[in-house]
Amino acid sequence: MQCFKVYRDEIEGRLDPYYYLPKHKILFGKYEIKSLQDISNNITDGDHGNPKYSGDNEGIPYLRVVDVKHNEINYKSIKNITLDYAKKLYKSCYANYNDLLISIVGTLGVSILYKNKKTLSISRGFAIVTLQPEINKDYILTFTKTTLFLKQIEKNKVGSVQSGMYLSALKNIKIPLPPLEIQNKIVEIMQTAYENKKQKEEEAKRLLDSIDNFVLEQLGIELPEVENKMCYKVYSNELENNRHDPYYYQPKYYKKYEAIKNSKYKSVLFEDLIINLMNGLEIRNYSNTGFRYLRVTDLCKFGLNNTNPRYVDVKEIPEKIKLTEQDFLVSRSGSLGLVSTVKEDILQAILSSHIFKITLNIKKIYPEYLEVYLRSVLGQFQFFQKNNGGIIPEINQAALKSVEIVLPPLDNQKAIADEYLNRINTAKQLQKEAKEELEQAKTRVERIILGEEEVAG
Repeated sequence: MQCFKVYRDEIEGRLDPYYYLPKHKILFGKYEIKSLQDISNNITDGDHGNPKYSGDNEGIPYLRVVDVKHNEINYKSIKNITLDYAKKLYKSCYANYNDLLISIVGTLGVSILYKNKKTLSISRGFAIVTLQPEINKDYILTFTKTTLFLKQIEKNKVGSVQSGMYLSALKNIKIPLPPLEIQNKIVEIMQTAYENKKQKEEEAKRLLDSIDNFVLEQLGIELPEVENKMCYKVYSNELENNRHDPYYYQPKYYKKYEAIKNSKYKSVLFEDLIINLMNGLEIRNYSNTGFRYLRVTDLCKFGLNNTNPRYVDVKEIPEKIKLTEQDFLVSRSGSLGLVSTVKEDILQAILSSHIFKITLNIKKIYPEYLEVYLRSVLGQFQFFQKNNGGIIPEINQAALKSVEIVLPPLDNQKAIADEYLNRINTAKQLQKEAKEELEQAKTRVERIILGEEEVAG
């Protein structure tokens, strides 16, 4: 519970305490303040109907909030509405060139400037703001990315199940207007920051995308290009006792296995590298203290996910599932193909029953190499082929033991793992720098908007 006072002359038409929380107060500084309505010719929202969608290449594009990613419209995800449905929409449901679009339903405050002259219909998730001709539209867009704007959005939101914002509240959003030369400098700072962020993220992506080819090259494997076939024949002597589903026998899988057999190194079955294999424990009573409880959602593509750890309050970890640095983790059901070595930070964790605990023979395999291999295309296609679940994907112990592992000498395994880790760490550092530099630019821009930092125009 939080207690605070609000004076009568501060009441603005809302009587709920949330609106007047101290965290929502903003001091806008020395520059002229105008409302969004003051600088706009029109503010409306999009279509409130139930859109009738057409084929991919027919009709009129219909923008939803989910179609905007990273400050850009993702044209690949946009659906088209039929021409008949489009004709029934009001003109105010269409975006014009240089209109500012701001999301007001669900995820609030997503904003873009529409920089296209093609017809675009808009869903009710967006407000369509037609700014006055003399207004610096890029500056207004930049302002919508700051906490000065987003705090006002947060303050004015309504609804519990789904957040929303009334147009009347959006029209009253306050915007500081520094001199034009300062506005231009602010836009320049943010555009440079976004460009640098994009470059670093693209370089990080290039590094991550290069890993599969690196692994294949080091193992001397060339995977064939194969197409999915709907019809193919399988001879009776090729059938395995426990699998009679067509999916398992798709030709693409066998061509990949042939490629593995043609590696410059021998391959072995996973079971030849395992000393012990067992499931974790099913525990549903979470606690705020105790031992960390590792779930499948804690395993991710490039390491452990520590954003939402869960804990269980038990007296001690059962001896049979205690983790050592010789152990290896593999997801058993749900999301297949998630793997991790065991490091010091999770030695005192309890595994979910949906994760296999595998004790490796480290005289044969370097755990970090196994992690690289199973995360690569060579491991991933086997997990999906050997899926023996129904609605929920699953792999059992027998299927996991049958996974083919290409096994170079230990020194080569370590070299592959070290280069993999170097690429991962470099990519993560680039992503971190991209995020931090953008946040620093936003902080600086906000100081400039508030008049706390002087800049040359």
